[in-house]
Amino acid sequence: MFSSGPLDRSAEEKDIPPVAAVAREMQLVGAREHMTFGGSITARTPGFLAKVLTRQGKGGDFRNPERIQQWAHHISAELVAA
Repeated sequence: MFSSGPLDRSAEEKDIPPVAAVAREMQLVGAREHMTFGGSITARTPGFLAKVLTRQGKGGDFRNPERIQQWAHHISAELVAA
């Protein structure tokens, strides 16, 4: 499983464990690992909270396509091996 969320570079600097609700879901479905990626809230993101965060200068796009692709390849290899 994966999560998207931090609106900074922290997801690339350290392992961020899943929040409690995601950890419970992981147990229910038998997920073997979890990865947290940076999130994205920009001026084009819909919703009141997104608008507030971007006005406060707390938005941005912190997704790292290369890191996401590496993780996807890792998962693919795990599935092929299984």
